[in-house]
Amino acid sequence: MKKNVMSFILGVLLLWGNQAFAKREMSQALPLTLEAIKIVLHPELESRRPGLFDKENRLGQMVTLLKNQKINPEYLGKILQKWEHLEKSSDETRFLLREDNEGDDLIRANHLRSLGPVSFEKSTDEALTMPRMAIHAYEFEMIDENNDFLKDNIYFYFYTTDGAITTGRVTDIYKGISQGQSFFLSAKDRVLFPTKDIGYATPYKHLIIDYSIIESDGDDIKDMQKLSRAIIPLATAAYGLYTGDMATVLASATSVTLRKEVGKLSDSLIALNNDNRLVNESLLYTPKKLHNTFADEDIIEFSKSYGGRTSWHYWKYKLNFRMFRD
Repeated sequence: MKKNVMSFILGVLLLWGNQAFAKREMSQALPLTLEAIKIVLHPELESRRPGLFDKENRLGQMVTLLKNQKINPEYLGKILQKWEHLEKSSDETRFLLREDNEGDDLIRANHLRSLGPVSFEKSTDEALTMPRMAIHAYEFEMIDENNDFLKDNIYFYFYTTDGAITTGRVTDIYKGISQGQSFFLSAKDRVLFPTKDIGYATPYKHLIIDYSIIESDGDDIKDMQKLSRAIIPLATAAYGLYTGDMATVLASATSVTLRKEVGKLSDSLIALNNDNRLVNESLLYTPKKLHNTFADEDIIEFSKSYGGRTSWHYWKYKLNFRMFRD
């Protein structure tokens, strides 16, 4: 009887948590990032903000982060032009974060469980444990591309959430890729999990890998890469969580919001031109999913394919993955 009561209470908490956050939130990171860009481009604005570079000043931290990346002012100016146009259009949704997705629900559920009583009856999924494992994105294939004159440059941005620890990493730029070509990611770039060690590790309760593929045949991809490196620090600084670590943040209660903010900054600041393409995707693993995945094999290979078309351009490519169980 006691176990049933505990299970009922937990179910109510989970339902309440999902409903409470169903309403879409407004981004805090994007408006502050745009303001920081203005200050970087117009240093005279610093004198109008007393205490800007005080230790706890979030905007000042973001200005410093952007300065340290040494991004071409021309690219930063393109960002402001885009957002000034949206501001004139009075688009009230421009700062809205996306709605919750499956990964957000999983993070919230595990966070609520960690706050609740430990004596409730476990579900089948909870009774399973996460394996010692590794995930690699090892090969990229450019299947189709209608631009025969300009070869593309590509890099990847991986954002891994292991329990309450979130780690981001931007790869090197892979240059001169054209239709029918493929390449292997370097040993450093291909490891998505574990995020710091070579080998195997055990995820804590869940493992979520959000990633972006950024492709461009323009000359601004280096600036896009620099800005991608700053996305996690900018998002964490907006919430007062930046500790000086450019790649990792420990934030259980705000993990969902930070996931949304990172996606919002990526969508808003990267791939501004028609010659740039941005793909966002997520991999989500629970104990049950991994139990089924590794039911018969210790090494699993799978692929994700992407494509798109505009009035003058089309493209199709594939990213290949390997999963290993120790």
